[in-house]
Amino acid sequence: MIKLVVAMSLVLLLTYDYYAFFLFKPVVKTHSCFSLLVGLFSRFAQMFSANTHSSKILTISFFCLSFIQFSHAQPKLNSLVKHYYKVNPFKGTFAAFLNFLSQDQALLNKQEHKKNDSAGYYLRGKYEMFNPFKTQASSVDMLFYEDWKNDFNIPNDRYYNYQITAYFPDTDFNRKNIIKEYHTLVHKIKQAYPEAHAELLNGQKGVDQGEIQAFRNVDAPLTTAMASWQTLDKTKQLGLSLILRLKKDNLRLVPLTPAAR
Repeated sequence: MIKLVVAMSLVLLLTYDYYAFFLFKPVVKTHSCFSLLVGLFSRFAQMFSANTHSSKILTISFFCLSFIQFSHAQPKLNSLVKHYYKVNPFKGTFAAFLNFLSQDQALLNKQEHKKNDSAGYYLRGKYEMFNPFKTQASSVDMLFYEDWKNDFNIPNDRYYNYQITAYFPDTDFNRKNIIKEYHTLVHKIKQAYPEAHAELLNGQKGVDQGEIQAFRNVDAPLTTAMASWQTLDKTKQLGLSLILRLKKDNLRLVPLTPAAR
């Protein structure tokens, strides 16, 4: 009986991989296949629930499928983060990420405030040798800080903002390129979070022109990513920003809400 269960596990795993890779189907389309496989596993679990060894094998196999779902569910988001952030928040534990980010020698002019009873963790710095955009930047700022909102359905209502902002001289040539890069960034974020709300920043405090878009998964009420471009009145510079909201899940950082599949 155990051999039968193991064989079925392998067949289901290979079936999922076949649909996901060999047929080159987008992950969003293979999700229905995954749901079907999970349903089959549930039925097998009911059939073999009396057999302790079989139940354990089914449990292990189910977690294997869950891992495959997680690894294939957010490739667009992972690719986005890997490109635009020098330190990837999804790689390693939260403690390892924070240590690497705060100790990064490429991050200059650091301002760090440890978490205390009245304020969350805060880290700010500037990159001179890192720029994820095609247009040459005057400087690139990084900001990572803890925040919270009472209406967020997450543990302690706490989350982290991870922001990257590049600054450019405000010339006609740069403005044209920055707006183009902004739309490219928006398109990439929409691959992971298709629901977007855009708002013009024209005339707002300190801003001459600009736009901001907030993104979320269609099934989730929370904004998980934001992108913006703006012209700054005081410094006569262009700004291009990306903000990702993260939360702690056990020992790791994950998106505030899952990306669309």
